[in-house]
Amino acid sequence: GRSISVAAAYDIHIDYLATKFPNLHITPASLYIKFADPAVEQLLLNSGIGDGQGISRSAAAGVSNFTNNLFRSNKNITSFNELKYFTNVRSMPSFYGCSNLESVDLTNITTCGTETAQNSGIKIVRMPNLTHMERGVFRNSAVEEVLDLGSITAFSDSIYGASQFNTCTSLRKVVIPDSVNDIGKATFNGCRILEDINFPIGLTRLGSECFYGCTALSKVGYFPNVTDCEYSVFSGDNTSR
Repeated sequence: GRSISVAAAYDIHIDYLATKFPNLHITPASLYIKFADPAVEQLLLNSGIGDGQGISRSAAAGVSNFTNNLFRSNKNITSFNELKYFTNVRSMPSFYGCSNLESVDLTNITTCGTETAQNSGIKIVRMPNLTHMERGVFRNSAVEEVLDLGSITAFSDSIYGASQFNTCTSLRKVVIPDSVNDIGKATFNGCRILEDINFPIGLTRLGSECFYGCTALSKVGYFPNVTDCEYSVFSGDNTSR
């Protein structure tokens, strides 16, 4: 095959050429990330990430955290799937109030702080490496499906009405990891169209009002290992038990 060296190139262009010309090997000195949302790239550049012209994959991999509240309450950003290239960012950035942010690749995230995606527009949640999440993470967000929550063991109790998914009125489906043994107070409170959810066999506690107002939830089955079932767990729903 033929080899070509270039000073810089966007990753999607190199990937495209590799697909079209498999015998052509292009080696760029800098492999820039092509951001689908220019507003996200500009925020990152303004914070000092990259060389002022763009952000390379190597530069992204060298970042361990973002400037405090870099994205918080930003109504202009719409997607940040390039977060996957920031492989050393393991704590979820604050997307609180980013109501137009619909898509983020959260593959590398292992922990979520309090209210990090509350009131955000994120629709699909896939976090295969997640080990811990604080309260209020996706509260009152636009999330529709929660497909992977890694190996978390519990949904922590609500404090002052802030639990992980309460009042997510667009939430339809949740896949709870087999590692979960505790669904805390008000976790899914007010998720009125939630209709598809599994319950791990190792579940031992159901916190108060954790499914309160889940009116589309019609059948939940049997909980053989639950030893602590608090008040009003399913109040206000239509479940048959």
